[in-house]
Amino acid sequence: MTHRKPRGLNGPLRVTTGAKAELLPNELPADKAGIERAILNGALVASSTQQIPLYELVSGPEQNGENNFDFTLPTSTGNEYLAPRPKRNRAGSRAL
Repeated sequence: MTHRKPRGLNGPLRVTTGAKAELLPNELPADKAGIERAILNGALVASSTQQIPLYELVSGPEQNGENNFDFTLPTSTGNEYLAPRPKRNRAGSRAL
């Protein structure tokens, strides 16, 4: 059995007058590459919905192989490279 890092929950809150807020958890893939892809796709959908152009993409992001930047982003000014990194919280632990 392999050791897995503990995973928290992620997702929007549903707030209704007169009721407790309810977390609507997002299901994330089990593998690192899948999680990275889901996070990037979520950011791109959110930016598009809010009409905030991120990266000025001319086509979809390309996920690269291991030991490389995680994504190649084809933009209007050429390729950009993205490698998401975990964010450290105030207590020093890491979160993707």
